[in-house]
Amino acid sequence: MLTDHPREKDPPRSQGLSLPGPQPSGQAKGWVLFDVGGVLIEKPMDFEEMARIAGTPGGEEFRNVFSRHRDVYDAGGRAPEFWASVVIDLGQFSPRPETIERLIATECRRWAAPSEDIVTYINHLQHAGYKLAILSNAPFELAGAMRTSELGKSFDSMTFSCEIGSCKPHPEAHRAALSALGACPTTIKFFDDRKENC
Repeated sequence: MLTDHPREKDPPRSQGLSLPGPQPSGQAKGWVLFDVGGVLIEKPMDFEEMARIAGTPGGEEFRNVFSRHRDVYDAGGRAPEFWASVVIDLGQFSPRPETIERLIATECRRWAAPSEDIVTYINHLQHAGYKLAILSNAPFELAGAMRTSELGKSFDSMTFSCEIGSCKPHPEAHRAALSALGACPTTIKFFDDRKENC
C-alpha cells in the first residue's frame, strides 16, 4: 500500500469529495487519482439482477460467491471462466454465451452512469488545472467501457488491474499507477472507498 498518498478518513462519496489543497505559488497542480466503483460510480452493483439473469440464488450467497472469484477476473481473467465459476458454485450449469454477454452488459451499464455531482466535480478539477487519473480493480470489459465512456475522456491516465495482472491492495498495482503518472506519491491525492487500498 502507498501510505504516503494523502488519504481520506471516510469512504468518499460525491458530497464528500473536495478540491485538493492549494499548491505553493508557481508550483504546478498535482494529480488526483480515483478508484471507479464506489467513488466515481456510486451506484451499487445490481447483484439481484445478475442473479436473475444467471438463474441462480441471489442475496448474500450470490454476493459471497461473486466476491470469492472476482480477484482472478479483475487481474486479467476471462469473463466466461469467471461467470462459469460463479454459476456452478451456486448449483447451476455453466452459463450460455448469450447469458454471459447479458451479465457483462449489466456491469458495463453501471459504469456508464456516473452521477451528475461526480461529473460536475470532475469538470471542476479539470478547470482548476489538476491532472486526473484512475487506478481501479476491473476486468477487461469494464476497463474498455470506461476508456470509451464520456467520463473516461476526462482522464489523463488509467491503470486497471486486468492490464497489469495485479489488484489493489497489492503494492504492484500502486507502483504501476505511479509509473504511469511519473509522479511522486506526495503530490497525488488518492480517493478510494476501501481504506486497505490507500
